[in-house]
Amino acid sequence: MIIFLEILILILLSIKHMYLTFWLLSLSYFKSYHTWSKEKDYRRIIIDYPVSDCVKPKKFKFLYKELELSDKGIPKEMYYIDLLQLYGLIPYTIILFAFSFINKDLSLLTAMVYVLFIASSEVVCELTAGRKSFYARYKLLNWQTFKCAYNSSKDPEPEKIGSCEIVDKVKRRGKYFATIKMVETGRMKSEVLITRVRREDESSVYTLYKICNVFYAE
Repeated sequence: MIIFLEILILILLSIKHMYLTFWLLSLSYFKSYHTWSKEKDYRRIIIDYPVSDCVKPKKFKFLYKELELSDKGIPKEMYYIDLLQLYGLIPYTIILFAFSFINKDLSLLTAMVYVLFIASSEVVCELTAGRKSFYARYKLLNWQTFKCAYNSSKDPEPEKIGSCEIVDKVKRRGKYFATIKMVETGRMKSEVLITRVRREDESSVYTLYKICNVFYAE
């Protein structure tokens, strides 16, 4: 409601300068996303997002003053998209101002393009960063893991089964699946995902886990 009133006031104040109205509306949209939506997206993604892909913000830290940043930092997709959007304000402002003297319809079109750019870049960020976070926890995308991720009130935790050794492995679709043998019981199990194939000089004993009916060894 507050944002709506702010927008209404800005329109009334700048009704004679439509390019200014468009610019302020775009800025308001940019600010409202970083104030409200960013917190929700960040909290959901950062939990399982790989630490190796996180960055510590060095520029424009004011963009994250509303966030309670994790020790991990910020997913790099979020950070670079934010920089791209912010730097994009410069050419957007210049083009919008120039078009205001040529054609007001072009001013409106330019504003719409920038807002669409912000919205679409956030979707791309959500998909790429969210994908990393999803695979970090669930390892595979199938019907079981999809239901666990989007139908559960609380994210499930992996269950530790025990130690195992690889008997045989095969590579499919860029991932390694193995037949393993449990160290304690000697029980065999096939179709176990290997999250990282170890070198010959590393231990041959893996730990078997289960999450949402997906078995994986690491």
